[in-house]
Amino acid sequence: MAKDEPPDPNPPGWMDAPPFIHFATAYQAGLGAVFFGVTADGKLWAISSEPDGWKTWFKNDWSGPGQPDFIEKVAALASQSGEVQIWAIDDHGELWSDKQGGASKRFGPWERNWNAAPRGLSSVAAVRRTGKSKAAVWGIQSDYSLISCYQRAANSASGANTWSPWETWPDTPDQYGFYRMAPMLLNDGRAALWVIDRACFLWCRIELEPGGPWGEWTGQYHWNNAPDLLEICACQQGGGYGILVGVQLDDFSLITTHQLSSGGGWSEWTTPGWDGAPKVLWAVSAQQKDGTVRLWVNLRGYITLESIAQTSPGGAWGQWDPPLSHTH
Repeated sequence: MAKDEPPDPNPPGWMDAPPFIHFATAYQAGLGAVFFGVTADGKLWAISSEPDGWKTWFKNDWSGPGQPDFIEKVAALASQSGEVQIWAIDDHGELWSDKQGGASKRFGPWERNWNAAPRGLSSVAAVRRTGKSKAAVWGIQSDYSLISCYQRAANSASGANTWSPWETWPDTPDQYGFYRMAPMLLNDGRAALWVIDRACFLWCRIELEPGGPWGEWTGQYHWNNAPDLLEICACQQGGGYGILVGVQLDDFSLITTHQLSSGGGWSEWTTPGWDGAPKVLWAVSAQQKDGTVRLWVNLRGYITLESIAQTSPGGAWGQWDPPLSHTH
């Protein structure tokens, strides 16, 4: 490429990925990570890690029949037994879901207006739970309020494996409304939810017991002394240590914090742009089969998917793929 030639506005991304307008991940215990990407024309692609690495994109007709015509947002989780469930918001703000089932673990038909969700959702997130509940799903409504429902446990007297009605969650103390969400199942079996409010403050709320009631919002406007954030993602890494990755509001830099011990406190946030990290707009992460974390980001200025993984569980990070010079 000539020196004065402008860069390709949409260079090939990780694993030759096309431009994605949104993406999500899930971790299947014993199998590894699954990545879902929404293309510019509203189609849903997927790729899963295999014993010898990442290989093939599933592009068409891989999910169940009745997939929404145009997907804008996506979330996913894997149950304790490994079945994946997907949630998607279409271009009308309607919530859909599809899940694997049976011995073949094939995806069944898509369910429209899943669990009688209100229309107009702008975002969706999901996490696996343990104990008294199997999973939780959150949605951010057009008025920036947060709603949630949960899946009852197999021994629930209210209906085994059924989903509760949607309930409105309390606002954070500053009452600015909700902007972004990042749930994670902690090593002690409790679920946690981090949110960014419309003032770009980071807050956290954690279950009091696995699958049980939730505690109060913590953070006092900046959980773990976080700076103003644009995006946040969370996942476990090998050894039961959680890790959060944030995108700073002021300069689109990546920063991270991790648990200092299994179930323990959290480190200070890293210096912005760690290991030469690029400026990004969006980030998701997932634990891989070997316990390392893989991070996927969309570059600022390009809708290009970049990825980087730890070289060992909780250890140093490897190289960006594709190389950053390829997209800069």
